[in-house]
Amino acid sequence: MSSPVSQKPVAVAVAVGPGEREVERVIDLAASLAAYEGGPGWFVMVDDSPAQRDLDRVVALPAGWTAVSLPHPRHDRATTFKVGKGIISAVLAALKWIQATTDAAYVLKLDTDSLVINPFSEKLAAIFQSSPTLGMVGACHMTPNGTPRDWRGHAKAVRRYFEPPAFDWKHPIASLKARKAFNAPPAAAAYVLAKKNPAFDCGEHCMGGGYAVSRTLIDRLAAARLLDDPMIWTGIDLPEDVTVGMHVRAVNMTFADNVAPGEVFGVRYRGLPFLPDELVAKGYSVIHAVKNDERVDEATMRDYFAKRRANLS
Repeated sequence: MSSPVSQKPVAVAVAVGPGEREVERVIDLAASLAAYEGGPGWFVMVDDSPAQRDLDRVVALPAGWTAVSLPHPRHDRATTFKVGKGIISAVLAALKWIQATTDAAYVLKLDTDSLVINPFSEKLAAIFQSSPTLGMVGACHMTPNGTPRDWRGHAKAVRRYFEPPAFDWKHPIASLKARKAFNAPPAAAAYVLAKKNPAFDCGEHCMGGGYAVSRTLIDRLAAARLLDDPMIWTGIDLPEDVTVGMHVRAVNMTFADNVAPGEVFGVRYRGLPFLPDELVAKGYSVIHAVKNDERVDEATMRDYFAKRRANLS
């Protein structure tokens, strides 16, 4: 059964990539949301396609939800992404719109290969109400499988963008020239603020396939002017979840895990942490990623959860 209507509205943010397959995925994601949550809320899609597709008209949601499609005009489509997927600006654009336009109590960020398989609104509302300093919740320090997460590789990538290269004693002249020529991009403002926070651990974040951020976080980001221009991130090749994590520390907020059975996030970077039957039995609300599990193909996975939704009473 669907959960009772949430007393406070929520927002869901998702970046939708180019191609018809992405449209099919976001339609299925919206159907999974509609099956378990009646709103009120906003389903905010940032359409990362050169030709806008009126995504707000193709998804089906209950009356309590408002579908919103925002254009994402990339200024630099020539960028080749190796570390991230180039969706930082899309997610920040969604957060900017939600903060300025809605009274959402928090934002649930999902990917098009995420699904909602149980109610989440009351769980997340309780988490944020219990901790006023909490900015981001998901799979942060631990995975649903119980293994610790390691973001040291992400930290190196972040520092390459925002700090001058280290001095090389073997090549002192070239090293000095490289350091002198270094210019931090405008996006470094978030990194500079984060470094001032004693709790900052470069690279710290919640896994991007599903996480939530608090209303307080997006309000603080807006006040710090860190949402003014999401497009300054378009050419920066960093993972979006790592970037949001940096913003959390930039405004002195904290992280929390919510990945145990009965909690919200049954997410993994690639594939699913458990097979579908086990995810259901463990009571997770949000799962990721259904498109690239080595054990079950995407069509079979989506069909399984679609049939489960159809049997709800």
